[in-house]
Amino acid sequence: MKQNQQIRGLGLILLVVALLTFASSLTRGGSLFNDNMSHQEFMMAIENKSIKAVEIHQNKQTPTGCLTILMTDGDRRDVPVSDVIKAEQLLEENGIDYELMDVPQDNYLMTVILPIGLSAVVIMFIMMYMNARLNSGGGNSKMMNFGKSRAKMSRTNSINFTKVAGLEEEKEELEEILQHVVIVDESNAPTNVVTIGCKVTVADKNGNTMPAYRIVGSQESDPMNGIISEESPFGKALVGAKEGDTVTVEAPSGAIVYTVQKIER
Repeated sequence: MKQNQQIRGLGLILLVVALLTFASSLTRGGSLFNDNMSHQEFMMAIENKSIKAVEIHQNKQTPTGCLTILMTDGDRRDVPVSDVIKAEQLLEENGIDYELMDVPQDNYLMTVILPIGLSAVVIMFIMMYMNARLNSGGGNSKMMNFGKSRAKMSRTNSINFTKVAGLEEEKEELEEILQHVVIVDESNAPTNVVTIGCKVTVADKNGNTMPAYRIVGSQESDPMNGIISEESPFGKALVGAKEGDTVTVEAPSGAIVYTVQKIER
């Protein structure tokens, strides 16, 4: 509870510091509550003699700056200028009183100390928040337990394979697979005829060579990688063919004719 109060207090300090920084950045040029005036409005105000006095604020990026204009009705307006020297000449030509302000200097507190202090406070806030989450047993606390083993030692031998859920289904599936297993002795297989285990290269009716295919049993097929089952339409058409033979594959879109170009073991 005490730690949560500390976190809330630190968060409030962060908020206050951020607001002060924001307000300082806005008021640094003295234009927080001033309305901006376009260059055209500025020229019209000069012609209408509605300008009482002007403050010329120079930027570090010379010769740019900003004119803070005091209107005859008491309003204050801001006009950004690209050249304060030309603006100064314009004011002199029209007999308008002005004051040339000094170029603003960097505030050591705002540019160095405050950013460092703010970063330190943010780091402290994050560390305190993470520590509070870990101590409270929150959901994220599990994230930090990556090095802790969840293994438990069992001293009983009451568990066996007959009690494992789904074992009977797996056994039946394995038995079904074994019933269809065919052991192929490639040493006695003909080298000029397509059989299981062969790698076959074919060409379509236009003579375009297709990627090589390997013929395997149904349990080993992987068509995406060029491994096809002998029970597939393509496999059935190829098994028994020789180099130079033409085979016809019955596909859903119709019959497709291929020519066997090469047989490899």
